[in-house]
Amino acid sequence: MVSLQLRKNSLNTLIKFNNPKIFDSLLPMMENPGNYVLFDEISSMASALGGTEPFEKLRMKALKAQKSVMLNK
Repeated sequence: MVSLQLRKNSLNTLIKFNNPKIFDSLLPMMENPGNYVLFDEISSMASALGGTEPFEKLRMKALKAQKSVMLNK
């Protein structure tokens, strides 16, 4: 299993590419509530891209994750 720190380091490296396609390809993992330990890194990537669109996309994935948790209660 890949360590959490390795996953965080990988995301931080990807931020340097400042590529919206990379961001979009990573977003689906944020639908899983268990991946919210990576929220800061994904949020930093959204910030590096600039504008409101990346944050809106991230917000929508967060909403899906929250709904999935609520449905499983």
